[in-house]
Amino acid sequence: MCGVIPGDIDDFTGQRGKFHIGRINRLSRNDELLNLRVLCLTCYRGAKELYKERMSDNRLSPSIDLAVQDAQRPILSALLKEIGEAR
Repeated sequence: MCGVIPGDIDDFTGQRGKFHIGRINRLSRNDELLNLRVLCLTCYRGAKELYKERMSDNRLSPSIDLAVQDAQRPILSALLKEIGEAR
């Protein structure tokens, strides 16, 4: 993606390029060679964030319920703000 090859210095990390194998189609969980690609650490992390699976409502609610009150307050504030902006 970025053109970093083994031995190059990664512009973002300032270190020699480190590489990972990532799936092209992450949802398939297919490890065939046609579904794999080599990415530098920076591109791998970026691709991982880009395709991060969102937590579904049925998994999110219990997580919030189990959190301590100090962790719940910012979530409540953000939700109330979003509701107010939607009106």
